Amino acid sequence: MEPVQNLENLINAGAYDRALDFVESLSLEERRQWQIQNLTGVVCAYCGEFEAAETFFSAALEQQPEDCNLM
Repeated sequence: MEPVQNLENLINAGAYDRALDFVESLSLEERRQWQIQNLTGVVCAYCGEFEAAETFFSAALEQQPEDCNLM
């Protein structure tokens, strides 16, 4: 299963600590993918880390500026 799907599954299960651990286990290249950055922002928002979430959302938007779902 690809990292994006794994991360989505952890988020859907409410396993936010495990989701963050999973992100940290990814390679730097994988963590730079806009989908991973966006989902990491989601996890941060659920955990109340809104400034960190904004950073991840902004990084995802830089890569996909026309994606209306990210906006």
